[in-house]
Amino acid sequence: MESLGRAMQKIIDRVFITVGSCPDCGAEMYQWREKLPSGEDRCGPTCMICGHKELKRKQDYDTQVMYNESLKKRALNYFKYSSIVPDKTLFDKRMKGYTVTDQETKNALEIAKRAVNEFILGKPVHVVFTGKSG
Repeated sequence: MESLGRAMQKIIDRVFITVGSCPDCGAEMYQWREKLPSGEDRCGPTCMICGHKELKRKQDYDTQVMYNESLKKRALNYFKYSSIVPDKTLFDKRMKGYTVTDQETKNALEIAKRAVNEFILGKPVHVVFTGKSG
């Protein structure tokens, strides 16, 4: 006759898979063997000893994306509303809307395009534009 512990372990092995060790207590983390009809995991790994639960990979990814978007928005807001630029509408301008009226504005546009191309290529760019805005 089997002990209750062995019988329970057989059931656990049939329903769950081990996916690593618990960061809290070091015991095995279990995850459902069967996935949802969409193909994703039913839930994140869980420790049966201490109850530690981890997020599903998609939830973890979504949380990271939201965090990065929040940081980006915070940095842009700091740049816009704490800047020394007197005319805040300049932040909404684009290069395709820049009007070339003379040789000086044409040169400024060419320098700006070169700086943007270098920036896109990953090169360090230091540019200061002075003069009239287009």
